[in-house]
Amino acid sequence: MNAAASLSLAVLAVLADGVARSPSAICAHAGGTPQELERALARLEAAGLPLRRDALLRVSLERPFIPLDAGSIEQRLEGLGIATRVEVEAIIDSTNAELLRRARSAPALAVPAELVILSAELQTAGRGRQGRAWSAQAGSSLAVSFGRALPLGLGGLAGLSLMCGLAVRDAVERSGVTLDLKWPNDLLWGGQKLGGILIEAHPLGRTQSWVVIGVGLNVAPDPARLAALSQPAQGTLPATDLTSAGADAPVDRNRLVAALADTLSMRIEQFTKHGFGPYIADWNDHHAYRDLPVEMLERGRVVQYGIARGVDEQGRLCLETASGAQALVAGDVSLRPGSRA
Repeated sequence: MNAAASLSLAVLAVLADGVARSPSAICAHAGGTPQELERALARLEAAGLPLRRDALLRVSLERPFIPLDAGSIEQRLEGLGIATRVEVEAIIDSTNAELLRRARSAPALAVPAELVILSAELQTAGRGRQGRAWSAQAGSSLAVSFGRALPLGLGGLAGLSLMCGLAVRDAVERSGVTLDLKWPNDLLWGGQKLGGILIEAHPLGRTQSWVVIGVGLNVAPDPARLAALSQPAQGTLPATDLTSAGADAPVDRNRLVAALADTLSMRIEQFTKHGFGPYIADWNDHHAYRDLPVEMLERGRVVQYGIARGVDEQGRLCLETASGAQALVAGDVSLRPGSRA
């Protein structure tokens, strides 16, 4: 992390409590010169951070929050037996894209079995499925990616995204919120979207892959951001957040990242040894639309009606249609409740 990025992260940590401070007071805590501070504040605002400036030129955040902190996450992971490297950025284009860039530019460095964890307060070009934007806002959301080399070729990763859905559900349940799973990679609460998963992989050979698991979760109420994530015309559900779903407020995202690292490590180990097959029933038990009529959409257009009957060992959705059973591949379509079967 360069000096400008480090200062931006330090400034965020100072401002996170919501207290209005003069530029000199911020510099005293975060370091840097007044000129460097102004550049850091400009970068944060340009990335979408809402700042307040009062008549005395003091700076504060609209909403206080518990800042992401690599040391805090590492401390929570101690004793779990998970080899990890934890990084936190103030601003990034995409945590997934960054971990993939590293693997593609220096694949030899991507081979270690340790779990690389990269999280960011502000994500400016985050991606969801089918290229949809997934923004991250300091405090109100969590954008984190987990990178790990697996002893599986790309062909052996079928069903991994659903396995990771179970892992995220396990982790979030520790905060008192029970999620449903929407095929192929959405996390729902009360019929509303609370988050999603995006898995991307880079081959390291015929029998090894560098896998990046991106997790995006809505953490606290942020009406403007949640409204932007809700796109009914594209089959996207209304969005909600962990706090509104009943989690303790404020949600400590450091604790959440550590829980995700724990549950993902366990589920990935199971997947590597056994594949997805033994866990089909577990996933189907939490399937939000199991045995319900659904519409299958592609690019916002309905292409199929049917009854969702669960998933198979390849992670495909089994759909009962008027013309017979079909198995649909994750990533090709969107899913939403429908009125016709």
